Amino acid sequence: MRWDRGHSYTNLVVRMHDGHEHHIRHTTTAPGWGVDAYEVEKAIQDALNLHSTQEH
Repeated sequence: MRWDRGHSYTNLVVRMHDGHEHHIRHTTTAPGWGVDAYEVEKAIQDALNLHSTQEH
């Protein structure tokens, strides 16, 4: 995962195992409205951490 930040946008870029990239545009300006890409990043990281602890 990486962040792509520009003058008027912020995207979370997620590279999949097959090499495809998904761009998730952060659009939230108020709680409960839009897409919170920071929460998406956290959910992905939590899922990866859960998966890695289950393998051991």
